[in-house]
Amino acid sequence: MYNDKLTPDAQARITQTISTVYAAYELPSFEFLNEFINVRDTTPATGRTFNNAGFYSQISRRFGSMARPYFRYEYFNVGQSDPFLTELSRRNGPNVGVRLDVSRYAKYEDRISACEPARPENRERRGSGTRLHILGGLRCQLRESL
Repeated sequence: MYNDKLTPDAQARITQTISTVYAAYELPSFEFLNEFINVRDTTPATGRTFNNAGFYSQISRRFGSMARPYFRYEYFNVGQSDPFLTELSRRNGPNVGVRLDVSRYAKYEDRISACEPARPENRERRGSGTRLHILGGLRCQLRESL
């Protein structure tokens, strides 16, 4: 759980609490990962509270010593009346990718996403009534693990 007090430009102060629950079933050649998140925004001046929920589920199988292709489904829904997360509404869709376990401490990942959060053309715009289904593109990442 994470708590913070935010003061966005030209807006009232917001108290934000981020709660997550993570569950994993892992074998040497198979893994099933799940995570749930709730972002709770409260405006102390009005006492209004907004809960924004999301989750992902991912299944993967290891091939050889390094390659682990996976399928992942993501969902995140921001309430239309949330005053802080105004740029987002609902985002959901599948992802496919391959994670390469280069060493015990380094991972390389390529992912193709149908719900890439950083690209505005892939999210449902508030009040537009239209939902765009555009492939989000390729994401590459090199990360260290401890």
